[in-house]
Amino acid sequence: MQGRLLRMLVALLIPLPLLAQGALWGTDFVVSFGSIVGNVQSDSLYLFLLPSNATTCSIAYVACADGIEYTTTVRLSDPRNSVRVAIPRVHLAQPYGLSPCATIRLHSDEPILVAAMASDSLGGEATAVLPNVVLNRTYIVPTQLPLSAGVAQDSSPYPIRASIVSPSSAEVVLRAGQAPLRINGTTIGPGEEHRILLDAGEQCLIETAASRDSTHAEGVVVRASQPVAVFFGSRTSDGMYFEQLLPAEYWGTDYVVPTFPEPAGGTRVSDDDAIVAAVGDSTRIRFGDDSVMVNAGECVRVQVSASTAFESSRPIMVLVFRRPGTENVAARCAMMVPPISARMPAAQVVSPQLRDGVFRVYSEQYIVLAADSSATSSVRVDGAPWSGQWASVRGSSDRIGYRRLGDDAHSLEATAGRLQSWTIGYGERRAYGMCGDFTVGLYPYMHARFRLSSGAISTHDTFTVAIVLDELVEPPALLGILPAVQLRLRLRWNATVAAPLRSDLRQSIYDGYCVQWLDTGPQEGKFRSGDTVALLRLVAALGELPSVTVEIDSVEFLDASGTRIVSSYTQSGGHYTFTDIWQDSWGIRLVSPEGGAFTVSVVPNPIQESAVVVLSIPRASDAPLVELYTAMGERVMAFHPSQAQLADGRVMLVRGDLPSGMYFLRVASGERSLVVGVVFQ
Repeated sequence: MQGRLLRMLVALLIPLPLLAQGALWGTDFVVSFGSIVGNVQSDSLYLFLLPSNATTCSIAYVACADGIEYTTTVRLSDPRNSVRVAIPRVHLAQPYGLSPCATIRLHSDEPILVAAMASDSLGGEATAVLPNVVLNRTYIVPTQLPLSAGVAQDSSPYPIRASIVSPSSAEVVLRAGQAPLRINGTTIGPGEEHRILLDAGEQCLIETAASRDSTHAEGVVVRASQPVAVFFGSRTSDGMYFEQLLPAEYWGTDYVVPTFPEPAGGTRVSDDDAIVAAVGDSTRIRFGDDSVMVNAGECVRVQVSASTAFESSRPIMVLVFRRPGTENVAARCAMMVPPISARMPAAQVVSPQLRDGVFRVYSEQYIVLAADSSATSSVRVDGAPWSGQWASVRGSSDRIGYRRLGDDAHSLEATAGRLQSWTIGYGERRAYGMCGDFTVGLYPYMHARFRLSSGAISTHDTFTVAIVLDELVEPPALLGILPAVQLRLRLRWNATVAAPLRSDLRQSIYDGYCVQWLDTGPQEGKFRSGDTVALLRLVAALGELPSVTVEIDSVEFLDASGTRIVSSYTQSGGHYTFTDIWQDSWGIRLVSPEGGAFTVSVVPNPIQESAVVVLSIPRASDAPLVELYTAMGERVMAFHPSQAQLADGRVMLVRGDLPSGMYFLRVASGERSLVVGVVFQ
């Protein structure tokens, strides 16, 4: 099964490290044709492989008919050439029952791009395949397939199918929409849930009826404990879809939805359609001068007569469908729309190609761009300035660009601004729409806003940082996320200004900053807005700065199983200023010495080998702790003086193997502590 090389018509002209920035590049992939293979009438299904560097790609799958594992190794020797690999259709089948059969596994040593393609006498479509590292856990499979002009509303379309593939062991919860759902041949009723366990490499097939061209419908919700891939496909009487859904964790609130270019000789007889899925209840979606309200798990169909900006109050997922015009020019197709936040300054555009003898299956191919105003004048394709036309976008200052292009792969870059890209191909009763490179970002299930106490610090050199959970936005119920039972905070502050009071706290120093993890649980079994979630005690009066800011550097919410919940956060407060301070003869800022009978001095200072620490501590005070810190705030010595040393008021300080330099000696007793600077010569 050695793939044949398809020579690129245009060499890639941008640097390879730039190409590898795109999220579609990866080294491990899973591919399933299970959702459409029963309808494909050609002998083979195809994979297109494009390398970033010379590499070797292994392809393996288990045939459904005989259970034999087939493997092949493909040498991808030149980034200027893609490789097409044919998978015999007789080896694949729709997987009724949990089975690893027909799941195609790919692994390469260097990053590659993968596109999957189906083509037969009635139609076909290509889709970019996401690498395993960007797969996620929640999908909404739409059940609305907009019918073409002239197709009767009561016609019986083929069922909507989706094959769910798990690269690792996962529990998958499926919830049917408004129609019954078949899971590996077993039927569940509308709105019901069903749980299945998938081992690594297994897949299952779900089937449901289309919602008969409705404008609102509940989609099939797929929730998994580990990342999975969902391949979505369906056929109606006039064409076939094939599209890999991006995960429902990949949500955004701002989109530019393009219209499909009209192929030569074609006539547009109806508008395109955008299918929008919502993850939260009462999601207000605005497009042009109109708006619509959608609840969690629902999909709404919006007709798109011109490229349009979509905005929503809560994150949404968007697919755009093309209805065929002139029947002998192009069929319908579906295309994923990434949100505006996913724009990239450069991309790799792949145009998959098949040939029937000497004739191209896709006779016309286009690149479609969404670009901001600063990018439109700087776009280059294969190193040459953009020569396509630009059109306006309803409700946005962005522009949409269209241009025909040749076979296979092309480079795309913008020296200013950011852009998004799609490739679209048309042939006789065939069409495909495919996303270009873009950055995949995880949907933040939780958002927390923290408020840190602030203030002025006077003669005491210890102070408390109170961390309050000012606001907590929990994940939508649709996602089925377990509640958080643990919070891990990583705090960061200048190490030359303050150090932890508690010696048992984990601490490290990076680039002059203390980095401190704090673990905490909820009060009364649940995190609530307004709770004080952590207290951090710090030692002040180190270094020479008059203030310190404590920042939250990282936040992790964990559920009962220890799984991290993807979250975002913001912070306010955390700034402290020091007052009533003085400098000793060395110019070191210290806490005011007006500490009553509590005094500390070091003789001699500077120190050669050893010195005497002279202490004066009231008898009622707690047993003191003597600590020595470096100038960076790292503790290098700590001990409790003996009763005899306290009675004498003298404690020996032995240098040992400590290197020369500036140090801080701190003596703490209860809530009171004093710091003096010492120098080892």
